Amino acid sequence: MQNIANKLNALVIEFLNQWIHYLDQFWPIVGVIFGFCIALAWLNRNNKASGFFTGIAMLALLFQIGFYFAIPYVSLYFAATEFHLPELYLWSFIGEAVSGVVMVWLIIRYGSPYIEMVKNKLTKTSRVERNKKTDIRQIGVHLPNAQKAYAPEKYFNLKRGMFFGLNEQKQPVYIPMDKWRKTHLDIIGTTGSGKGVAAGVLLTQAVSSGECVIVVDPKNDEFLPHVMHKAAQEAGVPYVYIDLLAEAAQWNPLQAKNETEIEELLSAGFSLGEKGTDADFYRLDDRRAARIFANLAYSNQKTLINTLQLLIEQQPDIAEAGKKFVSDLEEIGLVNAVNTTHGADLAKLMQQGAVIYVRGSMRNPRILKLQRIFVLSMIQHIEVRERESARHVCLFMDEFKYLISRPSLEALGAIRDKRAHVIIAHQSLGDLRDCPADLDADSVVASVNENCAIKLAYMVQDPDTADWLARMSGLILVDDEIRQVKTNAGLTETRNGERTLRQAERNLIDTNMLQALPERCAVLFGAGLAKFFFTSPILVNKSTKATTPIAIKQTSQPTDAGLKMSNASLTTAQSMLDVD
Repeated sequence: MQNIANKLNALVIEFLNQWIHYLDQFWPIVGVIFGFCIALAWLNRNNKASGFFTGIAMLALLFQIGFYFAIPYVSLYFAATEFHLPELYLWSFIGEAVSGVVMVWLIIRYGSPYIEMVKNKLTKTSRVERNKKTDIRQIGVHLPNAQKAYAPEKYFNLKRGMFFGLNEQKQPVYIPMDKWRKTHLDIIGTTGSGKGVAAGVLLTQAVSSGECVIVVDPKNDEFLPHVMHKAAQEAGVPYVYIDLLAEAAQWNPLQAKNETEIEELLSAGFSLGEKGTDADFYRLDDRRAARIFANLAYSNQKTLINTLQLLIEQQPDIAEAGKKFVSDLEEIGLVNAVNTTHGADLAKLMQQGAVIYVRGSMRNPRILKLQRIFVLSMIQHIEVRERESARHVCLFMDEFKYLISRPSLEALGAIRDKRAHVIIAHQSLGDLRDCPADLDADSVVASVNENCAIKLAYMVQDPDTADWLARMSGLILVDDEIRQVKTNAGLTETRNGERTLRQAERNLIDTNMLQALPERCAVLFGAGLAKFFFTSPILVNKSTKATTPIAIKQTSQPTDAGLKMSNASLTTAQSMLDVD
């Protein structure tokens, strides 16, 4: 028995020596393990994992702190000597335990976001989830991919309808010809977005279908005149280019007009309508002067400036009272392009199915007035035709803000049953609200919105315009996601694995989409659900014939006396207008 006891003592002493040796090397590590596990046990105190981490922490505490206090007694019993571990071991254990706790806190605080990212990437969402609301930072996932340019002529097929462009699946988008001819169209988009490209494609098909196409272009588009000239040549119809800024005489606004039509033309061009203000009283004299001038013009068949001279000579009191009318009339009378007795016969050209292209201006005040007068003149020609035998007319007004007048807006709702329809183009709602003083801005917007059932919208920058278009696309049901977020022990917000989906609404084509449309991509409204489609330009070679004004042969040359009389009339009118 004594031998056995001696052997056991030797084994115990050897074990103690080895244990003290390993304690000396791994004492800090065990302290870290204790702190790490005790922290995890506290963080998981509400689930089963707490017991696992608590057990490991207790083992570390037992084999470190327990032996620290037990070794003196064990060594005294087995080796007859009392052995104490250095006190530094105890403090080292406590310090490393604190380090373990801090390590857990740092991992939770700075590692949680990365863990969240990995979980989010590995999570597969439910397939029954519906569309989501858009995020402008990730708007590309909601928009069609950009498409390469194509030749739109390949898809022209009047039997199928009017070709607008290719959809997301590169399939052609058509609108039936009956709907095309009975519906006004509004093209909206920021500068350079593609409004002229769309107009060129649509108007080319209109020419080939036998319609008379009239283009009023205040901005002097670079390519549209050449596209229209090519379309007229291919269709075998006359092409007439009227340049209101040119020196040559081309058009007489008073030609083939009666008194009522002339008065209406001038009242609209000079904004002589009632505005609902005190100034309406003073416009009575201007409108009276317009009536007298209309009678003189119809009776004498002279140029604008010569008829103004007759008004000043025969009705000086009327001319004196209507100074604004006389001033405005003098301004447009000085434009050489309309200073003729016989210009282009617009009514005849319309019946022939011609392409009439009018170049205007966005700055010249005289040309701005003439543009509005030209538009109303064409509307008058449309209204007086016999409907049964009349040819369809398509009137395109680019940069519509420079062509707005009360008669032109009223005509939007009146000429559809007279075998005519209108295409307008502008950049934003602000263009429509920037109307003449005798019009209400909201009424202009409402009139355009109500009468233009088909709309093409390219990328817009104005938020109000984007919201207006988005609301027209209608509402769809989407899923709104609700996530529950909590703050962990590291003072970092994390979400749990649950999420809630609730029913919500958004526009089919919302403002984010409209403000980030790809190049040449537009949204078609008014032909079923709003849909994306891509346009592409018609490639043409520029020709000087497309921008050469029509040559008018004068039946008689004005005499020197006539020229002197015209100059005298200008002097008289100008002297009257100098009165404050």
